[in-house]
Amino acid sequence: MPVKCSCCEAKRNKAREIGVGELCSLLSDNLKHKLLSTVARELFHIFKDCFVMLKSFAAFAILLFFCCLPQHSFAEPLKIGLLPASDTLALHVAKDEGLFARHGLEVELVPFQSALEQSAAVRAGALHGWFGDIITMLLMHESGIPQRVVATMSYSGPGSRFFGIAVAPGSRITTAEELKNAGVAISRATIIEYILDCLLREKGFADDFVSRMDIKQISVRLQLLLAGKADAALLPEPLLSLVEAKGARVIVDNSGLSMPLAICSLRKDAAKPEVTRAFQAALAEAMGRINADAERYRRAMLDKKLLPEGAQAKYAMLRYDPAHTPLPLPTERELDAVARWMLEKGLLRRMPQTGDVLHDARQ
Repeated sequence: MPVKCSCCEAKRNKAREIGVGELCSLLSDNLKHKLLSTVARELFHIFKDCFVMLKSFAAFAILLFFCCLPQHSFAEPLKIGLLPASDTLALHVAKDEGLFARHGLEVELVPFQSALEQSAAVRAGALHGWFGDIITMLLMHESGIPQRVVATMSYSGPGSRFFGIAVAPGSRITTAEELKNAGVAISRATIIEYILDCLLREKGFADDFVSRMDIKQISVRLQLLLAGKADAALLPEPLLSLVEAKGARVIVDNSGLSMPLAICSLRKDAAKPEVTRAFQAALAEAMGRINADAERYRRAMLDKKLLPEGAQAKYAMLRYDPAHTPLPLPTERELDAVARWMLEKGLLRRMPQTGDVLHDARQ
């Protein structure tokens, strides 16, 4: 058994009682320097590792944040102007049922009672886009407000009635041929007159086959027709159904024509490819829902004032042509036909480059 040295045991007890400060005082300056350097190096590596970990975590958090955002987020709400037309129903459904939001768009629908009011808002820069027709779009484009057509909202074809010529209640006119020299209430230099010319051409009639009464306000046209002060009037749906319910008779409608009727257009600066794709996708979903159960949306048309109460009995719910709405967009040939007509009427100064206003973001 080893013998304990009382001297060594006393030294060990003394060492246990010495504090860190006293221990440092017993060390040589050289040893102090080495110890402090070692501690400093270790602390540096510890903080460096922590900093790298924090940077990685921050980068991951930022990536996660942006991945969770909608794929096609837009910097500000898209303000879209609307007219009280039946074919705007898809825009209302896309908004109300969250389809625009699902595709990352915040859309505000701004209603107008007339195309004149809506055009003024577009010119003032208060809207990003609007619902309307090709004639209005080309006029705005030439006036210095670059436009991009992003969706076809209605397309004329068999079984689709969007416009028609109705004769007054009690009229003896029963066929298109009997409209010769009849006074037809229209709005000149608008889509209404363009459709009249297309209908006359389709029937093989000359441009002067009927007498044109220029009545800008659609409500006045309707009243003149029902009062028998106009032989006939060219009206859009659902007003056609309304006058039918009041005794008028539709003689000819657009179903024999193949052409785009209504469009949605965005300002060039708003028509970014990702925004356009999202807008078109939301509209396609909305149109599909309406086609699948059109009667379900009759109440919505009444609530949105797209369908007058008096037209319900005669109005057949609209159906969007899936082969032509919301895509493809109007062709250059179709746009050229409208532009040539506008040149003949003196509405345009020059033939536009129609390819400049078409924006199919799928290409």
